[in-house]
Amino acid sequence: MHIFLQSLKRFDRYLEKRRREEGHKVDYVSICSPNYLHDAHVRFALRIGADTICEKPLVLNPWNVTALQEIEKELGRK
Repeated sequence: MHIFLQSLKRFDRYLEKRRREEGHKVDYVSICSPNYLHDAHVRFALRIGADTICEKPLVLNPWNVTALQEIEKELGRK
């Protein structure tokens, strides 16, 4: 299923509604947002239990990659 929303809050609400009503789990999230939002959107996707596909650049600051790697390990997602 493909869905396009311009608000992360609305996307979060949508996913939560589907999970509660239909028991759907998100397998992966594809992120194509402004570069400065990539880090936050990747973190969000990992926290909801989805693997993530993100366009370049993944993060703006190199030190943020380490934090994402730690979250990946904690949550068992890529």
